[in-house]
Amino acid sequence: MFTGQDPKGFGSPEVREALEYCLGCKACKTECPASVDMAALKAEFLNGWIREHGASLADRFYGQPMRLYPWAARFAGLSNAWMRSRLGKWMLHRAIGIHPARRLPAFAARPFHRRPASSAGRADRPVVIVLVDYFINYHEPQIAEAAVRVLEALGFAVRIEAPFAAGRTLISRGLLDQARALAERNLDLLEPHVAAGHRIVGLEPSETLALRDEYLDFFDGDQHARAERLAGAVQLFEELVAGCQAPEGVFAGRAQPVLVHGNCHAKALVGEDALQKSLQLAGYAPERLATGCCGMAGSFGYDQKKYAMSMAIAEQKLFPSLRKRPDALVCAHGFSCRHQISDGLDRQSRHPAELLSAALAR
Repeated sequence: MFTGQDPKGFGSPEVREALEYCLGCKACKTECPASVDMAALKAEFLNGWIREHGASLADRFYGQPMRLYPWAARFAGLSNAWMRSRLGKWMLHRAIGIHPARRLPAFAARPFHRRPASSAGRADRPVVIVLVDYFINYHEPQIAEAAVRVLEALGFAVRIEAPFAAGRTLISRGLLDQARALAERNLDLLEPHVAAGHRIVGLEPSETLALRDEYLDFFDGDQHARAERLAGAVQLFEELVAGCQAPEGVFAGRAQPVLVHGNCHAKALVGEDALQKSLQLAGYAPERLATGCCGMAGSFGYDQKKYAMSMAIAEQKLFPSLRKRPDALVCAHGFSCRHQISDGLDRQSRHPAELLSAALAR
């Protein structure tokens, strides 16, 4: 199918069914001896399927938050009430297939990009560009605020790109033509920062790592060279922090234990060492949980047909590990992971930026 020998395969319901329960976690890309990236193959297949059959309403709903979020956030109170209501849940179930037991993330009363801008700091400070994705910008703006406080305390001049979409949601739903067009715009947007030697930092691992992974697959020639330069400049928030020499007295941590659950894409592509080290730098005592995927996997866990499997995956390791330590702090740097923990255990987990901000010396 992918070599062109059987192009009709892109319309195959059997292939679609076979790929439907792929979580897109990318573990195969690093754990398989042949480095077969099934997440990429799934996205390519879905792209071919959409060209044959068209995109579903669910594809548009999950794949294009950049279109839906500004409108929903404008009436945040009304949007949240509707999503929680019986009528809203029924409509979302009927139209998109969202399981009634799922709670869609609430919109913040004021998104991050509408909040007063932080000072860019002194001109002699190194500049860091913080990419605030749509999920943190509209659902959890306190994470972006915490990240800014930490980076400024570490001596950086912070500049913001918000709301920023890397295209992860488009890729996951097979909307690759739109994802590639967005990637081209982002190359143009971020290239001046790359040329200036600015560090570029993202807060959501799967969104951020798309700039270092899928963007390299989108392009060839000169565009590929530009994508490589961008990939070399992009870091996760915790990667930047872990590589810093924190000034004396910045953090006042007290070796508080933190249970750490890593995002799948981060585990597969960059590992968890930087996440552990950043928490240690702030004075925490991180304990890495021996967990696999949380089971939410972007939009996977919201689907009516996949809800039971999503929760079963969480019950393999993640939920039992957290139940054993009901009073411990929990760190989860993935948006989906935090909401799976919230849905399944009614328990709050924190982004590393929040924990580091809480440990700053006041």
